[in-house]
Amino acid sequence: RRALFRRRQRMCDSRFELKDGAVSYQCRFLQSDIYKRSTTANRLVLTGFGTKAVPDPCQTIFSRITSIFNCAKDVRDNAAISVYPFNDEIYAFSEAGIICKVDKGNLETGTKRDLTARLAIVTHTSHPHVVEDGTVYNLGLSFSRKGATYHIVCFPNDKNNDQDAMFEKAQVVSTVPSKWRLLPSYMHSFGLTEHYFIIIEQPFTINIPKKVLSSIFSKTPVHDVCKWHKEAETQFLVVSRKTGQLVKTFYADGFFYFHTINQYEDMNHIVIDICTYKDSSSIDKFYIKALKNAQSDSNFRDSVNSSPQRFVLPLFTDGKFGDNQNFVKIPVSNAKAFVRDDGSVHVEPESICRHNCELPTFNYNKCLGL
Repeated sequence: RRALFRRRQRMCDSRFELKDGAVSYQCRFLQSDIYKRSTTANRLVLTGFGTKAVPDPCQTIFSRITSIFNCAKDVRDNAAISVYPFNDEIYAFSEAGIICKVDKGNLETGTKRDLTARLAIVTHTSHPHVVEDGTVYNLGLSFSRKGATYHIVCFPNDKNNDQDAMFEKAQVVSTVPSKWRLLPSYMHSFGLTEHYFIIIEQPFTINIPKKVLSSIFSKTPVHDVCKWHKEAETQFLVVSRKTGQLVKTFYADGFFYFHTINQYEDMNHIVIDICTYKDSSSIDKFYIKALKNAQSDSNFRDSVNSSPQRFVLPLFTDGKFGDNQNFVKIPVSNAKAFVRDDGSVHVEPESICRHNCELPTFNYNKCLGL
């Protein structure tokens, strides 16, 4: 069992230091409560996105129900996906609403920030945007009687480098309802340009009723209560950074994605590059069992290869136009956008290159939403 548990340990990002003609390397396990509790118990104590907790034989059905409403006893602080700066400090992120400070010198785990308590969100993306003045934006999710709602959250930069002020002044600057009330889209990243936020609502959704029931009875991983809607489209929700209002929605054939690449504005168009998959089956290939069998699985490579695609969203398509008119007016672009009979705009991407890619890095010097 210990060997099985060790495969699920997660490391903080590594640190390299170049000094006096030599390179030193350092890495540490993020000392989250979940990590320490699991190590002590010699088992996974909390169900994650793709991993199932080993049941506690002493926990009754009533204590399981109680645990849903007692977040303090079920802290989701395994922030082992990404690292981003807040002023001159760095924080580790996951899709749960708790981030962990990491010491830049020795990679020790420091203060934890529970963003769910102040901002009333239950999750957020692992990839916020940090703009030129140090302000941080992220996309969060909340639930209410009206259903699931997406929120753009702003952490304004503090001129005095006061870390507490950035979090104390954090606020929701935009709210957009989910297409499906109880089936919010799974989102790992989002887009930001000079004037707009871009929420990419893909047809891979989390079934909230199933998730609640699984928390009580089966401790099913999040992935197991998600569904790919193969007939549904992907929506691009364009939100004004100035007003926080949804200004336009674009539609594309359904695709699955984790990461955006770059996004910017050009000639009254939004250009957004995304690492796309044809569907969500790629997730299944990242389980340990699938990775072990990767060499013998003839379909493995095709399943995990993402295609870098460029979508161009023209912002001037209102009114009556001729049939089959392409509204993408950027020179040399092969992307397309058509107004359909119901007035909605359907976009078709162009391939950026023939090679597959994933885990991109933003070219913030050119494409940051200033």
